[in-house]
Amino acid sequence: MFVKIGRDARDALSFLLRDGLIFDAIITDPPYDTHHANTRPAVKRSSGRKVVLPFCVMPPEECAKIICEYASILKSGGDVYVFANWRAMLRMSPVLASTYALRSIVIWDKGVPGLGHYWRNQAEFVLYATLGKKPRGPQGNRFSYFPSNIIRFQGMKSKKPFTKPWRLYYELLKPTISRGMKVIDLFAGSCPLGPAADRLGAVAYCVDVDFEWPRNHFRLGTSRRHSHPRDEAHANHGFTPPIDLP
Repeated sequence: MFVKIGRDARDALSFLLRDGLIFDAIITDPPYDTHHANTRPAVKRSSGRKVVLPFCVMPPEECAKIICEYASILKSGGDVYVFANWRAMLRMSPVLASTYALRSIVIWDKGVPGLGHYWRNQAEFVLYATLGKKPRGPQGNRFSYFPSNIIRFQGMKSKKPFTKPWRLYYELLKPTISRGMKVIDLFAGSCPLGPAADRLGAVAYCVDVDFEWPRNHFRLGTSRRHSHPRDEAHANHGFTPPIDLP
């Protein structure tokens, strides 16, 4: 099951506090810009072409402050996963450390290098932190308590280049998230957390002001095709239909 909350991250927090919800983990890919802050969608140049990002961006420090505010609905010892490039990681870490205990950096080895010159990026980084001391839960075992900080698999092709694959969310959450637990993504975008939580039997809360539903995230082993992306997103692929909070 997943719950869609079509609101700004800070606005959504007030509703979640009102309902008294407590989450077991936070996982998010913030819309940061390490070069300059924009209040409108960013425009970048790539190979002489203008590329307009389909979302508004903000400084990494501001993203980290919002993530820290969500500590009020995270259980003690809860996990926090924040996707960041190396520039954003340097700027976000001091802010996150004011609220969370920074534990490690998880590396996603994509198997092939990306675009660029010289030392091209073949890996992406995930800051891992906890809210206080991490207890060993009832689902804890040697694998879940001592997982490797390197995840290796080749990324899926996606029509949404800014979307992380749902399998990456699954691999990150698999060691400590079990059936019935609640996970939230406060910058959800197209909500890749949804398929990952579904396979874990967890409940995903996806927060964003504008949801985009790419086709490839909601197939989960089915070959059925629909004529409109919205129809496909709401088709029954093992999910409970999204629920909008008031």
